[in-house]
Amino acid sequence: MKPRTLLFTAMLSLLPAITQADFKQSTFTTSTKQQAATDPREISKTQQEQLQQLFKQIDSQMQAAFKGNDKQVDQMRSELKAIETLKAKTDIQKAVAAYQSKHAEFYGTMLKKSGVDLSAVAKRMQAIIPAYIFTAQKNFTITADLPPRAQPADNTPATPQTTTTRLRNFTPSTNKSCSGAGGNNAATSSDSVTTDAFAVGAGSCSSSARLEHVLEVADADRASVSSSHTIHVGATAVGVVGTAVASAYADVDVTMPDEPLTISSINVTTIAPVLWVAHDTKDQSGTSSKTIPTNSGNRTLRYYTHSFAIGALTPTSHADAQIKSISASLSVTR
Repeated sequence: MKPRTLLFTAMLSLLPAITQADFKQSTFTTSTKQQAATDPREISKTQQEQLQQLFKQIDSQMQAAFKGNDKQVDQMRSELKAIETLKAKTDIQKAVAAYQSKHAEFYGTMLKKSGVDLSAVAKRMQAIIPAYIFTAQKNFTITADLPPRAQPADNTPATPQTTTTRLRNFTPSTNKSCSGAGGNNAATSSDSVTTDAFAVGAGSCSSSARLEHVLEVADADRASVSSSHTIHVGATAVGVVGTAVASAYADVDVTMPDEPLTISSINVTTIAPVLWVAHDTKDQSGTSSKTIPTNSGNRTLRYYTHSFAIGALTPTSHADAQIKSISASLSVTR
């Protein structure tokens, strides 16, 4: 995948409110030089700084709107801190749903009072990170999805003599990065890759892990790869005192000259403004197979997870991703 970069040229700190009108007056340009070289979905340091600047503006407007509602604000913060302590997925889901239902009317009024337009905020984030599609939701959160990758056409002829080999001895690698308070973890085993990241306060943390295996298909008439695995991704953003973001994705793919050949891919991204909470999880399991074009040399099968958390002021966010129970095989016809 070709790297891309977005330079955020609008001076957010000079904007009085995050509204649709303000967004239309902002200027964004693109470049191809400074984006992270590995994957444009991984949020670069420059993009992190741009997001934090945007969140500080949003938080400032919301904090001003909340003035005079101290009793309600204190109650909401107390409930959010209680949600932060929960560990079980079902408990988190129930608590987040109950919080959003209980405070929806008040929070909607505060958003209008503050002048914060979440649809405009989503468009701002889209401009900063063009690899994602950001959408403002009715529950006062913002979510992000990854568009499907373009897949190469299968133009190789079928022939009868095929050999199938179980793939073993994957090559592992991990990467971790943190700025500010928080933490992260990245781990691999012979049949799993796992990452998690959390941010507390102004800062961000990310982690990635992968297993790779070279597929020797350069001289084949036809080739296909099959993978059995279980995937989980989860993200919780708790905006106790500031906007929080949590994002996680997991990919199973095969390298190609341009876009990777996707076998499986799921992701979640949640954004919660100040005094709000967002949570999402996705799970996937099964066996998938893909035909591999053999006219461009050997390819690499990759199992990859990435987790990212970011905030401004003092929010808490947590993201985790896991691919486990990995079993893969390569079928080659020569």
